Order: sequence, then C-alpha cells, then structure tokens
Amino acid sequence: MADDLILFPFGGNSREAAVAVEALNAVAPRYRILGFLDDNHAALRSSSYPLLGGSELWASYRGKARLLAVPGSPTSFRSRASIIGRFQLDVSQSATIVDPSVRLAASAALGFNTVVMAGCFVSAQARIGDHCVILPNTVVSHDAKLGDHVLVGSNVSISGGVEIGENCYVGSGARLKEGVRVGRGALIGIGAVVIRDVPAGAVVAGVPARVIGESDGC
Repeated sequence: MADDLILFPFGGNSREAAVAVEALNAVAPRYRILGFLDDNHAALRSSSYPLLGGSELWASYRGKARLLAVPGSPTSFRSRASIIGRFQLDVSQSATIVDPSVRLAASAALGFNTVVMAGCFVSAQARIGDHCVILPNTVVSHDAKLGDHVLVGSNVSISGGVEIGENCYVGSGARLKEGVRVGRGALIGIGAVVIRDVPAGAVVAGVPARVIGESDGC
C-alpha cells in the first residue's frame, strides 16, 4: 500500500522531487502525492498536484501522511534548518527519495527527508545527512561526508574523502578536490573548482575557488 506524501514548499526543488517520486512509482507504487504546502499558496498556481494550503496545515496531516520538506535556493539556503525545524519531523513522518536511475553503493548511507535525483552516483562509504537535496547528475565519491541541510546543485563532482559541513550550498557544476573540508554554512559558487579547505560561513567562487565574501548561513 502506497504512503500518502505531501511536499513543501511549491518550489523548484520540491517539483523536481515530485518527478523522482513519480519515477519510483513507475517501478513500484510507493507514495501517493496529495499535493504541496506553501505559505504563499494563494498567489501560486499548480498544474500538477493541488496546493493544499500553508505550512500550518501539516498539523492536520501528521500521522496520516509523510512530509518531504525541501526548501532552499542560493539566496535562501541559510534559512533551511529553521524552516524545516518548524515541522519537527522524524524518520516515521518523512521520506528518503532516491530516483531509480541513481547508482547507490550498498555501503552508502542516506539520512531522512533527503532526496537524490536522477542520474546521480553515490559511491562506497559515502554519507549524506538528513534534510539534504542532491540535484541531478551529481557524483558523491567514496568516503565523502555531507552534513545535515546540505543542498548540492546538478553536475557537481564531490571527490573522495570530501567533508561538507551542515547547512552548506554547493552550486551546479562545482568540483571539489579529494579530501577538501567545507565548513558549516559555506556557499560554493556555480562552476567553482575547490582545491583547498573552505572556512565556515565563507562564500567561494572561481577557478580555483577563492573566498569572495561571507554568508550568514552558519
């Protein structure tokens, strides 16, 4: 029997997550998507699934459905932890979604309320925390460790032994050298090539990547 599933908010990440759920269901029915919660629902239009209302409605669905909460963008990633924290999710109330096209090593580990989208490769002993989003065609190599609330863009290459702290954003097309450590709350720009450790809260960009500012995401 398929579990009922609600997605939050009605943004790009959640709509892409819905595509991954649909792909899973095409293999074997796992989830029935009831719709989206969004605090700006009155101003939005959805052609796919209903907009059920604001985030406060989760209280009426708790225990009856699962919630996949995947907010965040390069301009709002720093607020993900506090937004998701409002829902007080645990493993029984949420889901881990892995698109069926993903190559996931048997020794890899994924947290809950985490989505790994189409075409990704998660290799041996890799660890991805709770509340993470890994966008399409990204490689998470052996022994890499991603903390909670990490957003990783599409076509990113995370090499072996890389460690990414909590509440980080890695822009699409970035490359992270083996063994690099990225501090909590850092933002890595689109296409950056990271060859040295990134301090907590730093914004880095370029080839090779250098610090260009600070975020308040830590």
